[in-house]
Amino acid sequence: MNELPKIYQAQQFIFKNLIGKSRYFFYKNGSSIKWLDVRFTKNNFTHLCGVTYQGGASRFWDKAINNKLSMDFIKVKNDGSTFQKLKIITAIQELNEAKLELTSNGSFLRLTYDHLLKTRVLHLTKRTNTLSHSPCLIFKISRENLTP
Repeated sequence: MNELPKIYQAQQFIFKNLIGKSRYFFYKNGSSIKWLDVRFTKNNFTHLCGVTYQGGASRFWDKAINNKLSMDFIKVKNDGSTFQKLKIITAIQELNEAKLELTSNGSFLRLTYDHLLKTRVLHLTKRTNTLSHSPCLIFKISRENLTP
């Protein structure tokens, strides 16, 4: 697994465009306009990459920002999500594109969500049972790369 360049690239985008900022995604609900406030945190980055890191999420972020991650400290998750997420982690940049679709209350690959933000390449879900408004998962849309 040599996905470090993808991790570094995605982290640079997240650092410049998302950390410390609120992203508002507006949608229509009946006759009213509502919004979803999404905040990315540094500690979420390991989850977005689908890995655990010896030393924790904060250390993973700090090592990545300096291009000093060690494969010896990265643990791949047993559920298969690591390789799915790393395959498309650089697609996080599509959050800056205009063609986004926000849906509410549904399920996708056995995950029940409150909101689903879709782009051409990824699905980003948010569940209200989390403590913050941080994104929970990224999945590639094309069916051949997903397992139920």
